[in-house]
Amino acid sequence: MISFDLRAFFGCVFVFFAIPVLCFFAGMPVQAQVSSHSVSEAPADTAGMLRAVLGEVYIEASRMPVIWERQPVQVSLLRQGAADASAASSLGDVLRFGSPVMIRRYGLGGIQSVSARGFGARQTSLMWNGFGINHAMLGETDYNLIPAGFASNIRVATGNSSAGFGEGSTAGSVLFDSPAPANRTSFSAQTGAWGQRNFGFQTGFRGPVFRASLHLSGAQAVNNYPYFDDIRQREEFRRNNQFQNRHALLSAGFSRGRWQYDGSLWLGAAEHHISGSSAVRNPRAVQTDGFTRWTNLLALQQSRGLWQLSSFHEWYRLDYLDAPSRIESLSDLGRHQLRLVYRREAAAGLFLSAGADAGQTTINTNNYSGTETRRHLSVFAQAEYRPVEPLTFYPVLRLLSWSDFGEALTGSFGANWRTPLRGLHLRAQLARNFNPPGLNDLYWSPGGNPELKPEESTSLEGGLAYTRELGGFRTRAGLTLYRIWFENGIRWLPGPGGIWSPVNLFEIDSRGAEADLSASLHWQGWVFTMDGALARTRATSPRQESVDGELRRIDRQLTYVPEWSWKAGLGLSKFGLFANASLQQVGSRFTTADHSAPNDPLGAFADLSLQLGYGHQFRAADVRLAWTLHNLTDGQHQFISRYPLPPRYHTLSLRIGFRY
Repeated sequence: MISFDLRAFFGCVFVFFAIPVLCFFAGMPVQAQVSSHSVSEAPADTAGMLRAVLGEVYIEASRMPVIWERQPVQVSLLRQGAADASAASSLGDVLRFGSPVMIRRYGLGGIQSVSARGFGARQTSLMWNGFGINHAMLGETDYNLIPAGFASNIRVATGNSSAGFGEGSTAGSVLFDSPAPANRTSFSAQTGAWGQRNFGFQTGFRGPVFRASLHLSGAQAVNNYPYFDDIRQREEFRRNNQFQNRHALLSAGFSRGRWQYDGSLWLGAAEHHISGSSAVRNPRAVQTDGFTRWTNLLALQQSRGLWQLSSFHEWYRLDYLDAPSRIESLSDLGRHQLRLVYRREAAAGLFLSAGADAGQTTINTNNYSGTETRRHLSVFAQAEYRPVEPLTFYPVLRLLSWSDFGEALTGSFGANWRTPLRGLHLRAQLARNFNPPGLNDLYWSPGGNPELKPEESTSLEGGLAYTRELGGFRTRAGLTLYRIWFENGIRWLPGPGGIWSPVNLFEIDSRGAEADLSASLHWQGWVFTMDGALARTRATSPRQESVDGELRRIDRQLTYVPEWSWKAGLGLSKFGLFANASLQQVGSRFTTADHSAPNDPLGAFADLSLQLGYGHQFRAADVRLAWTLHNLTDGQHQFISRYPLPPRYHTLSLRIGFRY
C-alpha cells in the first residue's frame, strides 16, 4: 500500500515555511536581487557575471553561470515543450526523444534507466536543484518515477566531470529543476491504451517579493499489452505489469534586497508490479517506493561577491517483495547534505568560486548486517580566467573524503575559444573522475566487499558549438569528439559456495562522437521546429584471450550499447493547429559480453510517434488538445532482451490553463 511518512512531511513543512519567514525579516533593502536554480544563460563577458546573477541566471552547484556556447563541455538544452510534443509522462520519456543519452526501457511502465557514452546509470549523475538523487544503495534512479511536469530547465551534460559535482559523473549528468512559480493555474489529463490514466494540476503565484507554486501529478496503468513471444512462437500478454504513481511538489521563495530564498518539497509514492523477463511464466514481484525530498537555497548578494547556502534532505523507503521466490527486501534511507559556495569577480577577466560540501547517508535494511552510515566531505575551487576576450580557461579542483573508503583528488581543465566566425566556439576539456561504490557493493549480506576502491576514469573531449539568429530563424548546433579510459570498474562475480561478490576489475575504453542540432523558424504565422541528435559510441572492455597459444587483446562492444543511434523531432503549427513527429533510431545491441548468445545481436529498430492537435489562447485562458500515435510502424521492439515494448497504441491529452 502506498503511503507517505507523515512525521517527516509535517516536520519538513514547518521548517520549510519557518526558514524563509525568519530570513525575510532579517533582510536588508539593497538594489540587487539574486536568482537561483541551475546552469543556463548569462552574459558572455566575465565582468558581467555577477551582474548577470541579478537577473534570470541559473547557477549549478559548484559550476559557474556560463552561456551554452561558452561551456567547455557539451551541454544539450531540451527545448521547452519537448514533453508536450512527445506526450511524455516521465522524465525518461522526455529524454528518450529529446536528448543524446539512451533510455533503456524495460517495457511500458517498467524501469527506465539512462545510458551515456557506453556507461550506465551508476556512472551518470541525476541532479535535482543542484543535488544528486541517485539512490545510495543502488547507485541509480528509475526515471519513470519522475513526472515530466516536475522537470523544468532540463539539461544533459555528457561531458560534466566529478570535479564539478563531487561524484558519479564519468558519463556526465542529467540535470533538472523544480518549475519556477508563475501566475498561472492549469489542469491536465491523459488517457490511453491498456488503462493508462494521467492527471496533473499546477497553480502558482509570483509577486515582487513572495512566490509559491503547487504541482500535483498522478499516473496509473494496467499495461497488459500483447507481444509476440519468440520462445513459444505465439502471442502473449504482459502480466503483473500494472503501476500507480502519486506526486506532490511545493515550491516557495522570496526576494528582498540582497537576500533570496528558494525551497522545494517533493513527496512521491509509487507501487509497481514487476513483470520481469518474458521468460517468467507467473511473475508476482511488487515494489513500492515512498520518498520525501527537500531542497533549500539561501543567497546573499554583496558588492563583489555572492554567498549561497543550500541543503538537501531525503527520506526514502523502498520495499521489494517476490513471494513465490521468497525474497523480501525492506530499506529506509536518510540522506542530508549541506553546501556553502562563495563566488566573486576577483579581477577583470578572473571569476573565482570556492566552497565546501558535507553530507551523511544512513541505510537501515534487512539486506545488511546492521545500520550503515556513510559520511562525506569535499572542498573545491574553480576559476574562469579570460586572458583575452575570445579565450576562456576553466580549471576546477576538488578534494573528497568518504568515511567508508578514504580520500580522492579530482580535477578538470577546460577551455573555450570564440572564433572570428560569428557564433562559432571551439571547446575542450581534460578531466579526472571518481565514482564511489554503492552501499550495496560494500555492505550487502552476504557478498558485500568493504575493500572496494572507487571507480576511476580519465576523459578527454573536444568540439564546437554554433549559435545564430537571423530574423525569425534561430539555430544551435554542437559537435563533440571524446574518449574515456575507465578503470577499477565494479563487477559482481560468483565466488565460493555460489555467493556473488563485487570486485574492482572492469575496464572500459569508450570513444565516439556526439552531434546535436536545434532550429526554429517563425514566418507569417507559421512556426517550424526541428531537433536532432546523433551518437556514435564505441565502448569496449579490453580482454586478453589465448589464440594459437598467444595472448591477444580482444575488444568487444559492451552489452546493450548500440554503436549508432540517432533521434529527430519535427514540429509545425499554424492557426493553433499543430503536428509533431518524434523518431528514435537504435542500432543493434549485444546481450552478452562475449557476443555468443543465440539471439546476438538484437536487431536495430526505429520508434516513431506522430502527434496532431489544437491549441489556442482565449484572453487569459488557454487550451491544448493532442492525440498521439505511438510506435507508428507497429514494430516488434525490445531494447532489453525478453522485455518487449508495446505495439502501436494511442494517447489523448487535454490541458486547460488560466493566467492572472
